[in-house]
Amino acid sequence: MFGHPFSKRFDGKAFFFLLAQVFFIRGKSGFSLRDFEAFVGIVKLRVNFIPLEQFLDKADEAKALAPHLKDVEYFALALKLGCPIWAQEKAFKKQSVVKVFSTSELLAFLSRIQTQT
Repeated sequence: MFGHPFSKRFDGKAFFFLLAQVFFIRGKSGFSLRDFEAFVGIVKLRVNFIPLEQFLDKADEAKALAPHLKDVEYFALALKLGCPIWAQEKAFKKQSVVKVFSTSELLAFLSRIQTQT
């Protein structure tokens, strides 16, 4: 699950709808369509996008944890896979069931495990 995003140890997971959201924000990114599609192609090689049907059974439990209804998918997928969430949303940390890493915490964690190997 962990490792540098371009290392073979990295095993990124995301819910499929997130990929659609990435395309939605392309206009704000400043990337040309060609550069953006190249970037998304690289992301798709490293991140496994999971269909909602595969973690829908965790939705009720996730609703109790998620600070907002729009965040239920993040928690449901994390519960299904038994993995942490990477997010800057401070409200995500108001529960203790799913581990939530901020970017700085994730970088520190990855640095620690990198030095251990």
